[in-house]
Amino acid sequence: EGLRWLGTFHSISAQILRKHAELAGLKSTFTIIDTDDQIRLCKQIIQAENIDPKRWTPRYLASLIDGWKNRALVPNKVPPEEAHQFADGKGITCYQIYQARLKVLNACDFGDLLIHNIQIFQNNPDLLKEYHDKFRYILVDEYQDTNV
Repeated sequence: EGLRWLGTFHSISAQILRKHAELAGLKSTFTIIDTDDQIRLCKQIIQAENIDPKRWTPRYLASLIDGWKNRALVPNKVPPEEAHQFADGKGITCYQIYQARLKVLNACDFGDLLIHNIQIFQNNPDLLKEYHDKFRYILVDEYQDTNV
């Protein structure tokens, strides 16, 4: 078969997610937002939630969400004590709004590329087996730089 798939975790995850986007509530034409888009979205959420943007910056909210995603924590899995790290407990609410807004936009961020696939595979064991059979061996370069 040769090297059929070569890429970063995120690029391979994007390929898989595009094939099975509907299982994550997306269309296969979804957009991948970058850091600047994330910060803009967080700024909109902070304004809508009447949170002081000088005390609780959009960049800080984006960083928290990214950190939770790097640990595969969806909003309902974020420990309550961590939710209090933003705007006196509004962290989870902001994260939920962030995810809902992404879904409306048919978009995801880099963390979603991994999390959506994790959820798809957890909820679809036959599909997981299909990919397990397809990828008998995986070579990971720079493993120390991986998440979760």
